[in-house]
Amino acid sequence: MKKTILIICLIFIQFGFSQTDSLTYYNNNGEYEKAIKFGKRKVQNNVNKDVDYIISIKNLAEACINAEKFDLAEKYYLELSKLLISSLGEEDELVAKCYNDLASLYYRLAEYQKAESLFLDSLRLMKNIFGENHPDYAKALEGLALLYNNQGAYQKAEPLFLKCFEIRKKVLGKNHPDYIASLNNLAFFYYSKGDYQKAVPLYLQVIEITKKSSENHINYATSLNNLATLYNDQGNSQKAEPLYLKAIEIRKKNSGENHTDYANSLNNLAIFYNEQGAYQKAESLCLQALEIYKKVLGENHPDYATSLDNLASLYDNQGKYLKAEPFYLKALETRK
Repeated sequence: MKKTILIICLIFIQFGFSQTDSLTYYNNNGEYEKAIKFGKRKVQNNVNKDVDYIISIKNLAEACINAEKFDLAEKYYLELSKLLISSLGEEDELVAKCYNDLASLYYRLAEYQKAESLFLDSLRLMKNIFGENHPDYAKALEGLALLYNNQGAYQKAEPLFLKCFEIRKKVLGKNHPDYIASLNNLAFFYYSKGDYQKAVPLYLQVIEITKKSSENHINYATSLNNLATLYNDQGNSQKAEPLYLKAIEIRKKNSGENHTDYANSLNNLAIFYNEQGAYQKAESLCLQALEIYKKVLGENHPDYATSLDNLASLYDNQGKYLKAEPFYLKALETRK
């Protein structure tokens, strides 16, 4: 009994505070390939599967997420969940957090049924453990809200977004990154519904807050990109283009040229140029984005299919129907 309690305490302590090993160092400094290489070696050398092994698996899974190596991340998160359940039981906060991380991964992979099930499990556990006014409960609400919003289930998504927003505002304050994320998510929700009057002021709030912290921060880039898309939808191209270009510049600097965030920005600017009739600019951006999605997400992901559609639409708009057709067909095949 004492041994079990000691293991649990150690897991809590080490999950709550960063280790100063090379895996954590490389991960925190954006050197994800080095982190994965070191983490694999560390895991392989630990035959006892002790607390240090559990921490290494968690950090390794996070490094794989950051490097967008999603197949590996899934493998390590599934192993982590089994280890935590065997050590702590199913009704534990660390299990709930692991479920939430795995759900977020499945959401990114467009495996929505798996994601919803795990988000709901995490939400139930967080509510039972912390109550409804805790940041971890808010995080579980956020994941499920984003999933429903992506599926167009706006009636399900809205109360979750609002509840998450209120918790973070009350508990964390208006300068906390998670509060800013909630503002951005709420703005995106209203944009998705076509309610631009509510979306614009929220986006402007996010930009003002994130700009104060750093104009090169990834959250600032996301806000710029989202507001640019909204302006583009309203036909305000003069306001949209400089925001798109600034977002691309920041994401290239922060995430690199092989990251899906960068591809998303390229894709959005390509759509903008396509609508403006700047087809050469649009084609170059579309092809770059398509290659990144293919490399990182694979050819069965919805984002890859969307990118194919965008390229086909570009050729279609130019009357290049023979070039457009195979991309339309490939997109249809991908979505089957």
